[in-house]
Amino acid sequence: MSILTSETTKRLSEIYLVANTPSYLYRHFRSDEAVEELAKKYSPDDLINFICQVDSDDNPSLQNIVAAYAGSVALTFHDLRSAEAVLTNIQINNLEWFSKVIQIWKDSNVSISIINVCSYPKIIEHEQFQNNSSTTITNIGDIL
Repeated sequence: MSILTSETTKRLSEIYLVANTPSYLYRHFRSDEAVEELAKKYSPDDLINFICQVDSDDNPSLQNIVAAYAGSVALTFHDLRSAEAVLTNIQINNLEWFSKVIQIWKDSNVSISIINVCSYPKIIEHEQFQNNSSTTITNIGDIL
């Protein structure tokens, strides 16, 4: 039932076993290329279905727990809006760091807005344009 290769499961299991915070797990799983590949291979719906399957198991194996957390972090490579649509309808009870991993992702997701910044010409006071008879302006830079 695992979505990971045995080599990846071994590597991620080592990280999981020493993880003492959800932040540590999130950071290290997210930096693993295999987790990013999960995001490319599976849709948010597929990942959530797998996570729910593991969560509903009364006695999940270490491999399945690790795969479920890898799937949780793989969700973070998807668009937040598409993943949130799936996340609103689920209840995860046994994977205690699942909601914390998702919250870390949401907290780190920065909204980007594009604004146009226009450069307006410099406003020059009327007095600067007045030329007295003893001054000759030969360069526009002289009055700016």
